[in-house]
Amino acid sequence: MKPLLEILQSGAAYLEKRKIEEPRLNMEHLLAHVLGCRRLDLYLRFNEPVPEADLADLRERARRGGRRKHVAHDHLLLLLLFVLLLLHGSGCLGFFASLS
Repeated sequence: MKPLLEILQSGAAYLEKRKIEEPRLNMEHLLAHVLGCRRLDLYLRFNEPVPEADLADLRERARRGGRRKHVAHDHLLLLLLFVLLLLHGSGCLGFFASLS
């Protein structure tokens, strides 16, 4: 098992090669999500080994992210949809249906 810091650095380099905006930040978000912790917690766990099962999940997410401009894009869209639903109720669903 590789230490968290090594995974973070190599993952950020992978995203950078694919021209992803803010590769280090995106890799931090991906890694924190996979490990079920906050980004801040990553800095406290740099020397901890990352289990292979988590690495496999991270690799798949990084591959998918490497095909996009910004990994957090989907999360922002879901948040926007949620806020619109709260503000306008189900009436805004027709708007999103018309986009597809």
